[in-house]
Amino acid sequence: MSRKFIMAGALAIAAIGAAVGSAQAQMISPFQSGLLLAMKRGYAPGQAECFASVFARRATINPGATNWVAAADNAYTDELWRRCRISR
Repeated sequence: MSRKFIMAGALAIAAIGAAVGSAQAQMISPFQSGLLLAMKRGYAPGQAECFASVFARRATINPGATNWVAAADNAYTDELWRRCRISR
C-alpha cells in the first residue's frame, strides 16, 4: 500500500470517529492516532509513519478518555531518535 493511501485512510477514519462521537472514536488504532499526531506536527511522510509505529508500540488508552497516549519517557524519546531521527 502506498503512503498516500495509508495517510488518506487514517484521515478518513479520524474524521468518521470525530463525527460519530468520543465513545466510538476509540476505534481508531494506536498507529492511526500516532500518524495523525505526526501529520499535525508536520513530520515528513516517512518520519510520520516511523513515528506512528513507535507511538503504536507504546500507546495506551488515556484513563477517563478515549484517546491514545504514549508517555514521553527517555526510552520512548530515545527510540524515536534511534529509529526515526525525531527529537522531541
